[in-house]
Amino acid sequence: MKSSELVLQPGVRGPAAASSPMALDIAVSRRQLLALAGVTVAGMVAAGSLAPPSFHANSSGAASEPPVSPSLSVETFFPLIGEAFAFEASDGASGSLTLSDITALEPLGDRPAELRLQPFSLLFTLVSGALGKGGIVALEHAALGRFDIFVQRVLAGEPVRYEAIFN
Repeated sequence: MKSSELVLQPGVRGPAAASSPMALDIAVSRRQLLALAGVTVAGMVAAGSLAPPSFHANSSGAASEPPVSPSLSVETFFPLIGEAFAFEASDGASGSLTLSDITALEPLGDRPAELRLQPFSLLFTLVSGALGKGGIVALEHAALGRFDIFVQRVLAGEPVRYEAIFN
């Protein structure tokens, strides 16, 4: 051990604590230590020197890399109207959706136009599988790869349709 290392020995006080030239006789409670560690990590994350861990579980519950979202816009989806997208829901349900329609939406808010993205909605028709009321699903398409979006069932009855809104 180098003489410049600081040694904290929990529960050791008195002459035994001074076994190192730099040892300190400091009493720190577990609560104080955890609070200090939390503040330190939060500061490191805020400063950008420590990224929070990313976690994504696949249908088997095993950890995997999170899907990378492509740049999603009206222009991205327009050529794909009528094409099938494979889906996998968080509960493991899977199947196929066809992109039926795209609708440009009116921008809301007071952001300057040059900073605003064009909001839009996608309407999908269920081709196979079961998706219930909707939720976060992983979609996959040959041109876009795999990405997560939130879909909500709309228009009761047949055919079963789901909408995703981007704003």
